[in-house]
Amino acid sequence: MRERVGDQREDGNVVGSINWLRAQMAARGANPNVVRNIIYRDKGTVVDKRALYDILRDLCRDRDLEPVRDPELEIALAPGVAVDHAALDLVRREARDAFRGFVTGVSAGGCPSLLITGRPGSGKTLLTDVVHEVLAVDAGDDRPVLRVEFSGADLATSLTQLGAALGAPGDAIDRRLLALDPGDAYAVQADVQAAIARELVEAVPASGVVLLAHVSQSQAIDDTVGSVPLRLNTPDVPRVRAADWLWLSLLEPIARRAGVACLVSMVDVPARAMQRLGPFEGAVRLSPPSLREAR
Repeated sequence: MRERVGDQREDGNVVGSINWLRAQMAARGANPNVVRNIIYRDKGTVVDKRALYDILRDLCRDRDLEPVRDPELEIALAPGVAVDHAALDLVRREARDAFRGFVTGVSAGGCPSLLITGRPGSGKTLLTDVVHEVLAVDAGDDRPVLRVEFSGADLATSLTQLGAALGAPGDAIDRRLLALDPGDAYAVQADVQAAIARELVEAVPASGVVLLAHVSQSQAIDDTVGSVPLRLNTPDVPRVRAADWLWLSLLEPIARRAGVACLVSMVDVPARAMQRLGPFEGAVRLSPPSLREAR
């Protein structure tokens, strides 16, 4: 390809060179760091391989060169096949089935809701990684794919980041967080926290969104926001753990919004959440792989 293109340059890189291909991969949302592995070692995901193949085909088309044609590659890299190939990365059948069901539903324009549970090491992150990787290229519609991690000690930061990703108005979330005061009555604290959650839920685009959310183990997340204990906005304003508050105040209400496809992963479903699963039909529990499977 380099011999046929010559020494033309684009954005500082010789067209067709490794660095040019890396830049093109990044521009298409693919992983630019795997170009060498794909070319020299045939190592890489189906999604990244197809992105690279498409770049080379477009290069030929744009410069009136003979098109790249390889029937075997065209079949292997077809969009629908990427789902099946990616599913092979998931060890357990329950993970593969959950992956296929969610991705197929989203690609068809549906709004599936999937709740994944399992102790650390069971494959929740791997499942979400593969879903995110495939949907980033093969979503099948115009809905943005957003991923959020509720795993740090500072819950306020995660909420602010989610607000920015959803397109919440200006500094609306920050202003709500600043209004939290440990000296206020419990009911006032609960009202402000409910307003924060409501602001995020209402920021979901009218066209919908694909949300991939992970809630870390309860002990890994501080059960406060802005130094104020998390409380449910009910008559008795009970103090709750972060997982309870996130599910009841934020995640389940977002999943009920029109046009929303939602995948939530957590270690265990809180008891309060089991009483209000909303669009989630139940939890798919993953088991850690055996030593043989891991090898």
